[in-house]
Amino acid sequence: MKNTFRNMSILLVILLMVISFAACKDDGSIIPSIRFVATINADSYVDYAETVKFDYEVHPELVDIGLFWMMYDENAEKVVGVNVNDTEAVDNLGVALVDPTKPTIINIHGVQLETYMWTDAFSNIYNANTTVLPPSEYGYEGVVNMNKIWLDRGWNVMNFMYHRFSDETIAVNGIASNKVIEAKNWSTEGPQKMRYRLRDGSFSASYDKNGNLKGEAKYPELEYCVSEYFVGDYLRALNSAPGLADNEIRITCHSMGGTVTMASAFLLTELVKADQIPAAYLPDRLAILDGYIGVAASGNPQTDNILSNTELEISWTGIKCSAIGTTEVYLNCLEQIVEDFDMPVEYYVDINGFVPQIGGSLFELIKQYCAVAYYDLEFPGMLNDHNAVRELYNSSFAAALPPLDITNEGVTAYAISARSSIVDIKARRGHEYLLTQGKNSGNAENHGFIRIK
Repeated sequence: MKNTFRNMSILLVILLMVISFAACKDDGSIIPSIRFVATINADSYVDYAETVKFDYEVHPELVDIGLFWMMYDENAEKVVGVNVNDTEAVDNLGVALVDPTKPTIINIHGVQLETYMWTDAFSNIYNANTTVLPPSEYGYEGVVNMNKIWLDRGWNVMNFMYHRFSDETIAVNGIASNKVIEAKNWSTEGPQKMRYRLRDGSFSASYDKNGNLKGEAKYPELEYCVSEYFVGDYLRALNSAPGLADNEIRITCHSMGGTVTMASAFLLTELVKADQIPAAYLPDRLAILDGYIGVAASGNPQTDNILSNTELEISWTGIKCSAIGTTEVYLNCLEQIVEDFDMPVEYYVDINGFVPQIGGSLFELIKQYCAVAYYDLEFPGMLNDHNAVRELYNSSFAAALPPLDITNEGVTAYAISARSSIVDIKARRGHEYLLTQGKNSGNAENHGFIRIK
């Protein structure tokens, strides 16, 4: 199963890189078709905390989906989760599960192809890759779940699980799986709407290229997109733990999780503007780990049909995005959360990977709102560098200090990492760093960055 997942993921990465290169001009800029910009701001919003939640009785195969509080089970010797909506279990465990006086980190994973048979997704996703992150380098032994690094340092940990929505076949009706999966994070009206993978490998429903249902649906259609379900769970979690919002709340996302995070963070700021929630409920910081930003349209109908979510109906407005696609929506969301709420965003990028290519010129605009660190890594295997960005961020929290900024010899300065303060991330907005020292080390204390912008 792991080899199947790895092989399919490699195929997806190759497809993304090849077509994305072909979809850009030589200077890397996008060739837009007809450009029209629709608002991402709705006139009104549903009560997310009250209304937007998975009905596990109607959708029993989604019981492992949603937002979970994490804790370390000494008997099982692994990290386990409790759904935030299981109020009885949350209340019974009390501060052993969630301590409102502590800071909180929330993790959002990426694409998980061919993982429908998993019985312990918490371990499958968050156990560190020892090729990248030998536990001895940061004070651990054996198999290490990255959640434990934070639990051991006094943080509450939550994982948002949506792997049944991010498990698709490599191509559906001639459309790449990344397009199908990404659409679910923004919309209920994507190529396969809000279908999800069942434990027998089949899907809750299937749709033809025109969006018509093929055969019978095994379960009813879902009313909200993935990001909206995150927002509902997030708000209920904060409501159930008074005082939690008084301490840092940090959302970290990897790969496709970047689109869930950006849509969700934007929605939360909209709910503040609508007086539905207090500003204290906003996350204090976003960490994007080689995060997917959508494939900006190239103007080539053939490649755009395969990869780009153009003119996709955004779930909370019911309005279609532009012909450039969801990368522009991502940028618009980022602009508003930074400009209106001064939210600090840190972005870590595999410089040799697909992320710098798929957004074209819009990627350059996205970076100006973030503190950016490029990883120029030397780990074996195509996927290891992409996944290593996540591992290295987590392991950097075990270090005493952020990695050194070695731009100016003889001057003690620091680049960015999980150890950086909120103040430092804000101060470095628009700055870019490149890893030049310790490229094959999982220990952030061996890393040295130079500032390139």
